Amino acid sequence: MELTAEHKKKIKKIVAKADKQTMTVKTVRRTLEKSLGLEKDALKPLKEELTAYVTLLIDPPTPAKEKKPPAKKAKPESTEDARIVQLKKMGQAVRAGPTLFKGLKDLDADAKAAELKERLVAKGYEISGEAP
Repeated sequence: MELTAEHKKKIKKIVAKADKQTMTVKTVRRTLEKSLGLEKDALKPLKEELTAYVTLLIDPPTPAKEKKPPAKKAKPESTEDARIVQLKKMGQAVRAGPTLFKGLKDLDADAKAAELKERLVAKGYEISGEAP
C-alpha cells in the first residue's frame, strides 16, 4: 500500500485545517483513516511516507540560493625585485620550508637573489636555465 493522489489530497485538507501547534502525524493518520472509512491503524504501514509528506506540507523546502564564489582580493603589487618574487614563489611551490627565507630582510636585491638560489640548490632543487 502507498499514499495515493486521493490520500495526498485529503492529507492537504487535514493539515490545512489542523492546529499546527498540537497536530501530530498520528492525528493526521487517524483523521485520514476515518475519512476513508478504514479501520484504526490501517495506514500505519505508511507511517514513514506519511511523515515525510506531512513534513513537506508543513515545512516546504526553500530553493537554495546560488552561492557566488567570494571575489578574489587583488594583492597589492610588490615593490620587491622580480627575481626575488620568482625565487620565493619557487621556494613555496617546492615547500622548501620557512628556513629558506630566514635572514633575508637585511640583504640587498642581488644578495637576496643569490642567497635564495644557493639555499634552493643546497636543499637539492635543481634550477635549470638561467636563474632569476
